[in-house]
Amino acid sequence: MIQQPGDQRMGDMIGDGRGGAFVAGIDSHLGESEADVYLQRVESTGRIAWPAYSTAGVPICTAPKKQFLVRLAPGGAGGVIATWHDERGATPDIYALRVSEDGAIAPSWPVDGAAICTAAGTQTDPVIAQDGTGGAYIAWEDFRNGFANGRIFAQRVLDDGAIANPWPENGIQLANGTGIEFQPAILPALGGGAFVIWVRYWPALGNSDLIATRIMASGAIAPGWPDSGLAICSAPG
Repeated sequence: MIQQPGDQRMGDMIGDGRGGAFVAGIDSHLGESEADVYLQRVESTGRIAWPAYSTAGVPICTAPKKQFLVRLAPGGAGGVIATWHDERGATPDIYALRVSEDGAIAPSWPVDGAAICTAAGTQTDPVIAQDGTGGAYIAWEDFRNGFANGRIFAQRVLDDGAIANPWPENGIQLANGTGIEFQPAILPALGGGAFVIWVRYWPALGNSDLIATRIMASGAIAPGWPDSGLAICSAPG
């Protein structure tokens, strides 16, 4: 799929809706500190669907420094949206890019991706779900207020690479709980929006719970869901 000198590692894979798959990988042929994100599409027969990129794959992001932790979601019209952890800036951020079904960067999306969150501190471990209109919901671990106050944030990006209105720049915090929050997962919600679940950990107690919420297409928390998130499992341990 991706054949270059140096190391290539698996990132993520989803179906392409036609019996094949989109496969994203991390390429470190320039060194681990310059790891980049590449994408390839394979057909159900095992044929490479994008022969022009048969050796290296489509370069999703080759910006300076390291990009990794890539995740994929359907991007509408047969394409795909990728999101990843990006270290081109002063601190790690979240970026995304939509690729058309022919392997080209979708119109209006910037080369090397659109900024999803460039807030202070570290943003990492993004997850992504389609929004039903060609865009996507992206959630991530966010440490803009320090590691001890790690929270889960989310953002919605449209099919043209713009942030959905009225979602704020750098995303919304999904709950006002305490402890350290990490390891998000996300799933589209029937009727619009998305469900997000994550781990909430209290170092002093050595205890962690599973917390979830539902976000609406508007960026608001769905009616009836607690401001601090819904405890899915708060058993001891």
